[in-house]
Amino acid sequence: MLREITRLIASGQIDEARARIWQMAGEPHFSGDNRTDLAQALEDAARSLAKNDAAGAHWLYDRAIEVWYSWGAMATSGGDGAARAPHIRAAEARQAALFAASAKE
Repeated sequence: MLREITRLIASGQIDEARARIWQMAGEPHFSGDNRTDLAQALEDAARSLAKNDAAGAHWLYDRAIEVWYSWGAMATSGGDGAARAPHIRAAEARQAALFAASAKE
């Protein structure tokens, strides 16, 4: 499905790509704490896409961050939320590092 999402991005079908991402997020194997697997897969796809399509990669990485935040919103307590926050911040740092490096090229 990630290949289909990157194909949709490349063809400018952004709304459909977004719908597919959230369709994936609703699948049982991406529910609960497994939502991080989807977020990481989207990050990986964005990094790969960055080699050929910087704008598409930015868009896709932003969706990965949204998925990270949706996982964070599943926290069941303040302590749980505090434990999830560093993972989200790390994803944002990876995003910033990727696009800072590509901006220098």
